[in-house]
Amino acid sequence: MKVLTVTNRKGGVGKTTQTRTLCEYFSVTRRMSTLAIDLDSQCSLSHLFLDMDVSQAGEQGTRPPIHPDYNSEDPDYADWNGRSSSADIFFHGEIFPYRVQYPDGADTLDILPANKQQLTTVEEQDQPSLIERVENRLREFLSLPDVQEAYDLVIIDTGPGESPLARSALRACTHVLIPIELEPQCVRALSEMISEIRHEDMRRTLETQVQVVGIQPNKFKVRRTLHKSLLNTVQKEFKQYVSPVVLPDLSGFAERDADLAVPRSLFHLPPSNKAKIKAVEFCEFVDSKLFGETAHAKQA
Repeated sequence: MKVLTVTNRKGGVGKTTQTRTLCEYFSVTRRMSTLAIDLDSQCSLSHLFLDMDVSQAGEQGTRPPIHPDYNSEDPDYADWNGRSSSADIFFHGEIFPYRVQYPDGADTLDILPANKQQLTTVEEQDQPSLIERVENRLREFLSLPDVQEAYDLVIIDTGPGESPLARSALRACTHVLIPIELEPQCVRALSEMISEIRHEDMRRTLETQVQVVGIQPNKFKVRRTLHKSLLNTVQKEFKQYVSPVVLPDLSGFAERDADLAVPRSLFHLPPSNKAKIKAVEFCEFVDSKLFGETAHAKQA
């Protein structure tokens, strides 16, 4: 089982969009058993795949809906409130992934959605012993035989900033993808991100070190001189890591996030659609890094 963490300490660089695109590709196109894990307390990925519950009073914040398999009259569920989230991994609660509601055709894709209040509690841990437990817990969960047998691929979406949850996602992964926007502050932070990955490698054997799928340029504006200049800088300084696919700033990517978007998935757009063409190119590149150069060819 491969575990891909999509991460960058900067917000707004396209982590959730790229996570969503990859989840849909591996389910809709590749038909692989895939688990998405939302570790961002903003719950953006969860909203894209499920009808989340949002408290009007703001007391609970955004949380998962009642699980479709929950039966309040079943004695086996006596200690469960019917909701399951990624935070339950850290609280040792009941863990029941949801089959996604959107888009159509993603019937091999499950999600452990976020719970805003509970993930915030996890992020605010300040005792060293508790932080260490948080950082190791996701890896322990994904190592369970039942999880390993159920999924071919796990894709983890992380929130912005440095937190125990972000470090937990890095600790648990086999591969990492680093989305970037071609802005000075984001580019300057790349060295620190690579350094953090290599620091994690110091805890691992040579055979289990983190594989960097790529630094993924995103929202590229071809007519903007600064973007061209920064892309050249990134390609020179981090050439062994930079993805050969540059994702342009196309409205087709953002439009899929709307609740009333038709179709909901990029992969249901016509073959000639520019956003779909770039999405397929991006996903096939990641596919080759995860499963080998011939993976897509064999699937076709």
